[in-house]
Amino acid sequence: MKLFKFWPGFLPFYLHGSFTGWLLAMFFAWFAIAVVTGTLFWSEWIPAASHKTLWLMLGIAWVLGILVSSQMESSLRQAEEKRARAAVAEDTLPLAQTAYLRSEFYEAERILRERLAKFPEDVPARLLLASALRQQNRKNDALAQLTQLESNRTVGPWLFEVHREKELLKD
Repeated sequence: MKLFKFWPGFLPFYLHGSFTGWLLAMFFAWFAIAVVTGTLFWSEWIPAASHKTLWLMLGIAWVLGILVSSQMESSLRQAEEKRARAAVAEDTLPLAQTAYLRSEFYEAERILRERLAKFPEDVPARLLLASALRQQNRKNDALAQLTQLESNRTVGPWLFEVHREKELLKD
């Protein structure tokens, strides 16, 4: 894989699917083919005095292409890491579960209500909210959440938990 660093544009294209990386790799492929073909095989098409100039241009462009490609690859890697960190930071359900397990039910409720404002169809978050409300002895609010869950068409696998939570509310 380290050898591919010497082909400008190849690593950003191969590792990240970058269209710009593909364009860069294709440009250098065609440029290298044109210089090699024009100077070694069909040398009569290009004047002999410009052969060295073409090879010098290819070498300079190749080094610059490697530098641009490495910068592009590192910026794409940083962008992917940033997206991964943002995805973890946006996922607030583990934070709410941690607050719930620490018996910080008001904090769990706050986090879950914020999450449900963004994703109202989130079944696990709504079920955890009903459980947090039950722990706070707010049975009517918990029952309202469970009723809303039962009307949700994606509740299928969670239906047993909804009925169990209702039974716990009755006790």
